[in-house]
Amino acid sequence: MHSPWLGEFLGTLVLILFGNGVCAAVTLRKSYAADAGWIVVTTGWALGVMCGVMVAQGFGSHDAALNPAITLAAAIVTGNYGNVLWLWSAQLLGAMCGASAEASRRSAATDAALPRSSSRSSPASCPSRS
Repeated sequence: MHSPWLGEFLGTLVLILFGNGVCAAVTLRKSYAADAGWIVVTTGWALGVMCGVMVAQGFGSHDAALNPAITLAAAIVTGNYGNVLWLWSAQLLGAMCGASAEASRRSAATDAALPRSSSRSSPASCPSRS
């Protein structure tokens, strides 16, 4: 069950899960890491990149690009465009799944941290400033 697609998907998922998790932890008022600062955010993202690359390589991705821009740059340099769309699909789906997993995990904490009058649905639901 090892393939470059699965490696890119899971590696990007882990990267976004760690990165969004540390940003949510620093931003949310009722978390233990509230107002921890930039050093915690950069450390969390660095660990996310490291773990994402390790997971991607462990599941079969030799390049472990984890980023559509890096995939495109590698294709331009090598001239091999055969895997670009295929790997982009893995990276984008992995990022969406990682962000969704973090958002669903943090939804209760986010709801508790937001003021009663604010709405998370859309900017259009915010009251106008007339």
